[in-house]
Amino acid sequence: MKKLALLAAAPALAVTVSLAPANVSAVPLADTDTDAAGEPRADSFNVATFNVVGGSHTDGRGGMRSGSSRMKGAISYLRKHKVSLAGLQELEPRQASAFRNRTDGRWGLVGAPSRSGKSTDTRNSVVYKKSRFSVVKKRYVPITYFHGKRVNIPLVALKSRTNGKVFWILNTHNPADTHGSAHKWRAESLRRELKKIQRLRSQGHTVLFTGDMNAKQEFFCRATGNGRLHSASGGSVGKPCRYPRANGIDWLLGTRDVRFRNWSSDKTTRSRGVSDHPFVVARATLKP
Repeated sequence: MKKLALLAAAPALAVTVSLAPANVSAVPLADTDTDAAGEPRADSFNVATFNVVGGSHTDGRGGMRSGSSRMKGAISYLRKHKVSLAGLQELEPRQASAFRNRTDGRWGLVGAPSRSGKSTDTRNSVVYKKSRFSVVKKRYVPITYFHGKRVNIPLVALKSRTNGKVFWILNTHNPADTHGSAHKWRAESLRRELKKIQRLRSQGHTVLFTGDMNAKQEFFCRATGNGRLHSASGGSVGKPCRYPRANGIDWLLGTRDVRFRNWSSDKTTRSRGVSDHPFVVARATLKP
């Protein structure tokens, strides 16, 4: 199995953000915010990243239940943290089917084309509440996985049903060192991911970036170094790099026009046997 945490993020336009621990209070219940009178309404929602651990890593083995049976627990964390949008990693086909069945049509799921183009690869998927968002466009980014093998990851444009805001979300799983050093392939994957995000941002688009990056400080410093992205867990924006140490290898980031607050990392997923990764969630606010 690939080895796949609480800091308050400062306002998105700050040059650096606080490294002080965040309050572990519950994430707000309301789904929308309203700006001052006369200004456009902003949309606030809870966004998450979660590596559900692929069924092929646990089926028939000790320590964890099958991937499909664990999906009930995974979905319970979406409900517990009142999440409307998430990037899921290692969502293998049977787990994706279980997700669809258990959410009974209330959630949409977008994967990426397989390398053959004949099927959909759901291992990296964007899931969203249909009552909150609609899909505008589906794209993908080819990254380099174990030994340089190409894997497509989903890049999805969503439209808020609250204020009409269109934004993009890119969800990834960069390779771990479980099959030898994958440093080269992680670096190449991140290069491709950041290139796509930078291109979208140069066109004026808002972007969320979620995933199991299988890296901590190295990933953070490179992802935020040019000042276009910031982490929901805090840390610096631009240089010098100040890493938010409570963050593990699972990340929530956004372009500077996204305001994050109430970042948290729920590690009870391990004791409940749902995943060996925490459920990472924050509140994102997007203006129209």
